[in-house]
Amino acid sequence: GIGNMVGEIQFWNRDNFKKIGYCKAEFPSKLMWAPSGRLLVSTTLRSTLNVSNGLQVWKYNGKLLQSKKYDKLFNLEFKPDMKYKTYPSKTPSPRGLKQGKSNVKKKAVT
Repeated sequence: GIGNMVGEIQFWNRDNFKKIGYCKAEFPSKLMWAPSGRLLVSTTLRSTLNVSNGLQVWKYNGKLLQSKKYDKLFNLEFKPDMKYKTYPSKTPSPRGLKQGKSNVKKKAVT
């Protein structure tokens, strides 16, 4: 969902095409990956909704790491770190995969 709906997000391993996680973002206006590819940020922006503005930071396996509400949030962008031109591709960690799999199983049950 975008805007005034809850967004269901699935996380997949791009190497073996297996689902590694799942989450529900609250009223996402914008989704963006961190430059490292390890974090996803969902935001609810003032341009879309006048209430419930904020952000949620998710790990690549769907685990919620941070949620913050704001009275008004107009935009969010990543600030480039000039010491890194590119980030090396990393495989998902075994611990991260295990957390994601338990998240996928929870979704299957509900």
